Amino acid sequence: MKTLKIYSLATIFSVLSFSCDNENLNEDTTSPTNQNLMTLNKKVIHQTYESNPSADYTRIQYYSNNEVIADTVFNYLNEWTSRYIKVTTGNAINTQQLNTNGEIISQQEITYDNQGRIIQRRTDFPNNVMVISFEYNSDNSVIAKATNTLDNSVINLGTFFKNNDGLIYKKTPYNSTGSIELIYDGLKPTAMTSPTQTHNFDYFTNPMPLNILKTTTQLNNMALSNLTLTPIAQFGNFYYKPAGNNYIANFNSNNYLEYTKTTDINSTNNTQMVRETFYYYN
Repeated sequence: MKTLKIYSLATIFSVLSFSCDNENLNEDTTSPTNQNLMTLNKKVIHQTYESNPSADYTRIQYYSNNEVIADTVFNYLNEWTSRYIKVTTGNAINTQQLNTNGEIISQQEITYDNQGRIIQRRTDFPNNVMVISFEYNSDNSVIAKATNTLDNSVINLGTFFKNNDGLIYKKTPYNSTGSIELIYDGLKPTAMTSPTQTHNFDYFTNPMPLNILKTTTQLNNMALSNLTLTPIAQFGNFYYKPAGNNYIANFNSNNYLEYTKTTDINSTNNTQMVRETFYYYN
């Protein structure tokens, strides 16, 4: 059987940051009650390019209650080049990237219903006129549609389905005869399958601490926002281990990440691209 390639989500808005209300956490993901819980205070990301050092950058994020409260990017000269801010209006959260002149470089707005479920996504508007919306049905399906705001034409993007645990497990693209499915072992995604391909997920054995676990709604929101199932496995309630030897992860004694390193090879010139992330806790 062929291998289904899983690509990391590299864009700044690919994976949303959700606050964690522990009331909906499934019992199978709960860590031991006597663990020493820690709070993430800062994350520092270093990205280097062997073939183009002037493209190197550092991104520093400060956190409060698992939410980013300050987010700044610095170039290779340690000069800040852009900042990210969040503007909340009602149930809508608008994340903007601003340059040094305060101009918006990129932005994404996510709107939620009163249950915390994503119902609309807009990206890089007004230049991008497409609005993605999500319709929840009584049969545990969610239909994703794209609306062109210029002529109000609508494109059906596909349907997502929830399992008995309320987790999204299947996506059927519109006008497609096949589906893509997540295979679960309890609440852990173990594989993703399509009619012709499969990919098995691997994880580190470290249990994820209770205070950084995501609710079922938050997991589903990640899949819907990105229109793909992979975020539930890659950024869910288990520490995902990418295939190959190009990824390193170090944990502290309380099972929180302290350091990660990803090394990719540019196939064009055979040079390295290295991404290192350092985590700091209170």
